[in-house]
Amino acid sequence: MRERVDAAIDQMTWLTLADAGLVATARTYADQIDASLALEHGVKCGSCGEVTHTANQAEITKAVYMLAPNLQNTLKALGGSPHDRKALDIKEGKRGRLQKIREKRETP
Repeated sequence: MRERVDAAIDQMTWLTLADAGLVATARTYADQIDASLALEHGVKCGSCGEVTHTANQAEITKAVYMLAPNLQNTLKALGGSPHDRKALDIKEGKRGRLQKIREKRETP
């Protein structure tokens, strides 16, 4: 999850330093989801290598169920979907020939 969140954030060219707190929050939620999913395979003790804890599917589902909406809301606040960007009045960068054609049509 963290890898995908980082990739999404990298594409959010409109973010500024003022968004750093929300970016960190999104990454933390993604890390927590990844950690919850990793518990299915168990956590190994650093000194002896013995598996110290495994989570059952219900525990994993509960953790993701609690974290995913928070991650989604944080990404929404950052303008993570076209609908959210429109609501925040974010102008995206040009996207090649199609965008140029659209701009010509909109220009009087």
